[in-house]
Amino acid sequence: MIGSMGFTNPYVVCDRYIKEKWNAAIFREHEKYNISKFTGSKEVKQHYNFILEQNSTVTSENLVINDDYEIDQEIVQGIINEYPTDDGLGLVFIIESFNKFNDSANIWITFFDTNSKKILKTKKYSGRAGGFSVLNFWLGGVYDVCKQLRKDYKRW
Repeated sequence: MIGSMGFTNPYVVCDRYIKEKWNAAIFREHEKYNISKFTGSKEVKQHYNFILEQNSTVTSENLVINDDYEIDQEIVQGIINEYPTDDGLGLVFIIESFNKFNDSANIWITFFDTNSKKILKTKKYSGRAGGFSVLNFWLGGVYDVCKQLRKDYKRW
């Protein structure tokens, strides 16, 4: 979380939004955040409990900063390696940052082989955040990234 003026209470951001509300809203609002619609896939398995488990390790300490923050493909690979082994194609949205200075959600969209954990395609997107309430403001950035994915996926 970049920008202390936008993330004034790191504890609330961590425990209420990261650990609960943001992912719950995405899974609950299936029609809006419909991965099948964005990728043309017929079958999508969701690993909601795994995501909640991973997010439960986030702490409010050092969560909010006022400097730029970026991850690279090596970090993305490390995150992919933690996912359950399965047969098929995996897709994960890895939040790099929510940046209040420029109201952007910076997200790595990554497709990977769920058995070998080999990254097949990864790209960093920046979505424009917007909306009323903390919940909807940052989910607006996620939705913007989803729309960008739909355009790119057709080309790929």
